[in-house]
Amino acid sequence: MKRLFCSLLVCFLLIPSAFASADKKPLQEYLLESYYLDANDPAAKYLQNKSIERFWTMWVASYFDDEEMEVTWDYDTLAPVQVLDHNFESIVRKHDPLYTCIFTTADGKSGYLIISYNDEDPSVSQWSLHETTPYYYDLRANLEAIEAALQTTDIDLATVIATRVEWIDTEKNRGDRIILFEDGKGDRYICYLGDDDFSLEKM
Repeated sequence: MKRLFCSLLVCFLLIPSAFASADKKPLQEYLLESYYLDANDPAAKYLQNKSIERFWTMWVASYFDDEEMEVTWDYDTLAPVQVLDHNFESIVRKHDPLYTCIFTTADGKSGYLIISYNDEDPSVSQWSLHETTPYYYDLRANLEAIEAALQTTDIDLATVIATRVEWIDTEKNRGDRIILFEDGKGDRYICYLGDDDFSLEKM
């Protein structure tokens, strides 16, 4: 009877921890949810409209001066964007939300478009467009390397969120493309998109 009681006690103690483990999302899933635009968000549905895609493709063709350019949009990369200075303050006045989407072309180029989305009209306008060949400026595409880098830091992996940022040096009038990681303690790390090793820098 004593042995049975001990076995039951062990099971009782293990059950709560098992449920806690089941409720805790893997780090990769948590990062992806914080970074990308929810597929069910009205903005996501509108931005994937074929008529909107034609505008985007026209902008890319104009950028490369090639009216016949074949462009493919990776809508899985749709993500909100912040434009911040080196103090992590927004440098733009009140504006419509900004979103980014990555494109590739039939001749091997890649890049990203940032658009401003007005949900009242609704309508979109081009904010900026950049070629990034041969790099793919995306969290999911580089997730394993980024996760490994995060695990070498003191950032709280239970509360960390990821945000796509255009990081502007207002003194030198230049910008970098980064992913910003912030946790519940207020710690910040960044990684530069385009770096092969995705090393993290504490801010």
